[in-house]
Parts: sequence; C-alpha cells; structure tokens
Amino acid sequence: MRWHFIGNDAVESPDGQLGVQMAVAVAGLGQEVYVNGLGRGFKPAPRLFAGPRLTVGCGPGRRGQILLTTRRVENLHGFQYLVTTDPKTPLLSAPWTKYLPYPVDPLYFETWDNGSVFDVTSQLHLEHRPRLIFGGNYQDGAGFSMLLTTARQVIKHQGELILLNGLSLRSQLAPVVQHLGLVDVVIFAPPLSTAMESALFHSADLYLDPTDSGPIPVSLLKALAAGLPAVTWNTLELQEIAGGATLLVDSERGEVWPDAIREALENERLRERMIERGLAVIEPHNSRKVGALLIECAEQWGIYHG
Repeated sequence: MRWHFIGNDAVESPDGQLGVQMAVAVAGLGQEVYVNGLGRGFKPAPRLFAGPRLTVGCGPGRRGQILLTTRRVENLHGFQYLVTTDPKTPLLSAPWTKYLPYPVDPLYFETWDNGSVFDVTSQLHLEHRPRLIFGGNYQDGAGFSMLLTTARQVIKHQGELILLNGLSLRSQLAPVVQHLGLVDVVIFAPPLSTAMESALFHSADLYLDPTDSGPIPVSLLKALAAGLPAVTWNTLELQEIAGGATLLVDSERGEVWPDAIREALENERLRERMIERGLAVIEPHNSRKVGALLIECAEQWGIYHG
C-alpha cells in the first residue's frame, strides 16, 4: 500500500502545510509516501502506481479517499472519509469523520544542544536579550501595530523582536519600524528549515502574538512544544488549545500587553508553570503520534492494510 498525498492548495496555505507535516509523519513511520503539489522532500508521484494506493487530498478540490484539512467542513467534497484538525467540525457521517490534533514536528520537542542554537543565532545575527518571537497574522493591521508599539515599550535599551517569515515584508514594514525607533530591535527572519526554526524557538525567551491568527495558531503550537512561554489574546479558542499554558490578555485591556510581557519574562515561577503546562497540552500534537493515528484511522475504515 502506498500513500499518495495530493496538495490541492498552495504549499504555504494551512492545508498545504498540514499535508506536508502529515506526509512527513507517515513517511517517518516507515510508510511509502508519494506526494504531488506539496514541495520538496518526497519522491515524485508516478503516473501509474504498481500497487494499491491510498489517496489523501490536502484541501478540498480533488476526489480521493481521505480529505485532510484544517478547515471547518460542511460536506466531504466527493471524498469518502474526512480527517480534520478543526475540533469544531461537525461529525458529518460518523464514524467516517475523525478529528486529529494538528501535527508538530518532533524536532520542536527535542532539547537542542548549543551547536544548533549557535547556528541559527549566527545566521540571524542575534545578540541581545530579551529575545521575543512573533509568528502570527501579518494581515491583522491592528494586531501587528499592537505588537510593534508594545515592543517599543518593553525593549527600551536592548533586545530583539524576531518576525518569523518576515523577510518578504521588510520593504513594506521598514518605514513603520524606523518611525517607531525599532530598526536595531526588529529582525525580519527569512523562511527557515524545520531544524533551524526549532532551534530558534529553543533559543528565545518569549513567544507573543497580539493578532488574530485563526483557529489553529501553528507557531504557538511550535512554541509550546519547544517549552517557550507565550503571551496571547484571551479567546475561547486559545483557552481550549493552550489549556492555561499561555498568559492571556483580555481583549478589552490591550494596554496591559507591556506588563503581561514583563511578567512572563521576569516571573520565574510563572514561567515554570507555563512551560510545564505547555509541554503537557502539546504532547498529543507530536507528529509521530498524529501520523500513527492517521494510519489507525485508515485501518479502522478498512482502506489500509499494513
């Protein structure tokens, strides 16, 4: 049996990224995996399969056996089975619908040695503390403005605010950064490999996100896996996802963001509790476990025989 993952959306899209993570997870468990439309790292899918195949469509748009998506789905779009990482998707045709945790690469869970951290800090020329990471929604103008103005108040003398995958936006955001006097503080990070990004999370002091990052804040999940304390808005979705692992700011009290960040940086007892709770709530998201659950689902449905 060969697993055939088909990327129907751009690889940068939520469903595209989910497809990449799940394909990597299944391949890491010794399965033969072929991929179309999900980037590098896999054998190209042959035009004709020599044996039976199990087709996983990553995002609606192409018929197959399993629809794999981050979205809230109202129908199966021609697929036979549904696997979703959105816990609020109704069970359309149970038991043919399954919820699985969003997979996070095992590298984020590992304790990094000094060599790995040295590599990423050298590449990004990181030197100062506190080291803050943002990986939220750049399209949320109000939230991103909150991020920069808060950073200006918290990092007065030295420190770093690293914008994940922000390099492509540098020309657009540079005037704002310069106006706020944050030229020596804000670092526009290029796309990083999983190994480098996970080492960056392990080297940081705090993850923060005052933007609306959707139902599945993937970068927050990575931060929790790396044992990185986080500050976010207080929403029902984040309460359910983080389970007390982040310091939550009430939506009506945006002015307390600087104080919340200082508390998360300086209160050691609070940091220890957040790290401990974060590692507990994120463990089911380890992609090794999620990949095994996907295989188990296919076995239960009778469409895979190992």
